[in-house]
Amino acid sequence: MKAGFLIGLLFLLMLHPCPVFSQQTDLQKMLQNARTVADHVKKNTPQGKQQPGLPPGYDNSWKIRIKMTRTMVGSTNLVSNNSGCKTTKKGTLNYSIQSDLSTDSAIGWQNGDDFQMETNMDENFRKYEKPFKGSFSVNCSSENTETRCDGNTNRQISGYSNVDPTNVRMSFGYNRKTKMGDFQVDLLQDPVIHASGKEVEKTKGNPTATVDLSELGKATIEEFTVLCGLFQSWNHPVAKDAKIQSAIASSPVNGGQASIAQTKFGYEVSYSESKTIDSAPVPEGWTGTDQITYITSVQILITNQEPPRLEAIIDPLDVAGYQNFIPKGPKVDGSETEGNSIAFRVRIIDKKNGGKDVTNAHPFTVTYTLDKVSNYKGICMNYPKQNADDKPDLRWSKLSLAESHLKSSTDATLTSNQREGSDLSAFVACYDYAAYGVLKAHVHLDDDDIDLDGHLKDKPDVFFATIPFDENHNKIADKWEKDMGIYGKISDPDFDEDAYPQNQRRNGDGYTLFEEYRGFKVEDNLVPQGSHESFKDGHLRMDPNYKDIFIWDEDGLFKQYYEPYNPSDLCWHYINKDEMIYTASSKDPENRWTNFNKTDHFYAKQYALIFADMKSQSASIDCTHITVGQQIDYDKVTDYETGNEINKEGEESAGGYYDQAVKHTSIIYIYSGDMNYCLAKNFKPDQAQNIYQESVLGTTIHEIGHALGITHHHPKADIGFLGCSMRYDAPDETSHRGINSVRHYYCHKGDTWTEVVNTPTDPDNPGKAVPLKTITHPSDDCYGKIDVKSDP
Repeated sequence: MKAGFLIGLLFLLMLHPCPVFSQQTDLQKMLQNARTVADHVKKNTPQGKQQPGLPPGYDNSWKIRIKMTRTMVGSTNLVSNNSGCKTTKKGTLNYSIQSDLSTDSAIGWQNGDDFQMETNMDENFRKYEKPFKGSFSVNCSSENTETRCDGNTNRQISGYSNVDPTNVRMSFGYNRKTKMGDFQVDLLQDPVIHASGKEVEKTKGNPTATVDLSELGKATIEEFTVLCGLFQSWNHPVAKDAKIQSAIASSPVNGGQASIAQTKFGYEVSYSESKTIDSAPVPEGWTGTDQITYITSVQILITNQEPPRLEAIIDPLDVAGYQNFIPKGPKVDGSETEGNSIAFRVRIIDKKNGGKDVTNAHPFTVTYTLDKVSNYKGICMNYPKQNADDKPDLRWSKLSLAESHLKSSTDATLTSNQREGSDLSAFVACYDYAAYGVLKAHVHLDDDDIDLDGHLKDKPDVFFATIPFDENHNKIADKWEKDMGIYGKISDPDFDEDAYPQNQRRNGDGYTLFEEYRGFKVEDNLVPQGSHESFKDGHLRMDPNYKDIFIWDEDGLFKQYYEPYNPSDLCWHYINKDEMIYTASSKDPENRWTNFNKTDHFYAKQYALIFADMKSQSASIDCTHITVGQQIDYDKVTDYETGNEINKEGEESAGGYYDQAVKHTSIIYIYSGDMNYCLAKNFKPDQAQNIYQESVLGTTIHEIGHALGITHHHPKADIGFLGCSMRYDAPDETSHRGINSVRHYYCHKGDTWTEVVNTPTDPDNPGKAVPLKTITHPSDDCYGKIDVKSDP
């Protein structure tokens, strides 16, 4: 983009000069004729409207309101064609004008069917009118980076200006018979401008240079406004020459077809357009693009009498129900085609009469519009897995489409029959568990010839209703946030700091606030006391305060042996292979992926654990030493604190923890076939069964612990806190099973264990009893090593 505060923009305007009406245009002739005969049209002057001293036919009772925005967004992306090292130029430009202007005394005059108006007339008329008041501001920012072989230069420009609104001038013309008109909004010469701006240039090897551009910005804006005016448009040809007409219409800054119409109380003008042009020819020796998009919106209201002070209110049919509304998609078993719905209507309120409901006294036509509707893939984070569409998540319910008061509908709009707007309610159905959008209502009062945009009750500046109710605007239902106890505390949809269970390795479970709200399809849940997980019809919404983890309990061992104790205190959710991406390939980064219907609020792929029973017996087995359980890693696992590789038994560990163990654990096995074979070989049936149950229980909790990031105890696996399931049995404990009960606990930071040390006998008194020495050690804090979060 071009350098200097708005210099590039000024250069563009010179390339694309703004249209200037010649004396030969129909508009000029119409204005001249109107002024010539204005003294002879007393009959067209509204009774009681003319100010003494004004010529006959002139009326200064007119009120004008102008709302205008224009934004110019530019982008440069050029690459040199030279061989070898290539130079690149990349840049952005954002230039915006915003104004909200009004005057309650402007002069208009009538000549037959022609109505004319012009503000800021000569001195003879100026005392009968009031200048515009309000706001008129200009913002500009740009950034340009040129990268060469020997370095790069980055130039950033920013500026802000206020223009005195009394300098704004508007002219307007309209013919009641042909229903055609035109208007122009511009600035008088030498407008009062208060500007600020700076340019910051950074070049490799040189100090940063900052330049104050206030005066340059002021001068550039003045040149821009004098050269171009601010805006002009029409709804009829202004030049008989087709080439001239085409040139005017192609201007990126001015021109185009506006909507200009006479109303019961005056005139309304509206215009909106977006144009993208090449801002300058691409220089020879370069390839790429250099473009600017001009986005313009103008609304003008001209009245000479006070219209009724009426408001249109968007109201939910059930106010309490709306505030408590949480979107539900279709059932996750495929038995429904749409989820829950919410309904709205429009009421007409008389502001002059204390907000009295006058809906029945003012028949109207209404058009409801669904806008900014989400279109997330699927209907929740893991359903459906196949054929998940990205259609709009809010659609008109069948109830609305079957209404007899409905005239027409599109995917985004519902329009009532004329005068039947009060009878048409908008029923909006949800097709996603995080469906979001806004509902707007445009009303035309048929008898009053007034157009109104509906706003929320007690919020005159909010012209839409969010679905669901969402006052903190994070696209999450406020009701759910309140149920979770986080409303007013946590609103960031990317939040992932689940604090419970506390005293584990880190907060968070890898699922963002938005993902936990949108939810998952699951089969069953293990939820600790205190969590506010909600589960209905197979759909789960998680509690953002509690860490969650998913498991495919293929043979029911987890539910039987781990669930009764849950030493991790996590929220466990049972799924099957149809509720995750399952490729059976341990090294596939998508295998076991759970939050695969991802949205913009995504941290990283999160994974389910798979727990299975290896029921078959090994072909050749030595019962003196068998594997009773195993955590299978698809990649070499490292110790987080030391960076050392850890083998399956963890002997390399220095007491740290497995890094992202859930991500790297492809499957967990219990070897029940081998266990049953060896136990039957060495024990009586009742003994074998008891030992089997104890072994499976202890092994399940132990191997799940590894999958959660817990290593063996250090420095030896058979020492440490006696009741911890991660501790191996010592030889005496193995041969005398009554010494230690089955372990179903992960040791915590405050736990300790006692080491017994044999004191040597006194050689001078060998028969004397020697007391045992004990040393108390802190536990390995296995509980504190738990981490279920997978990073990108």
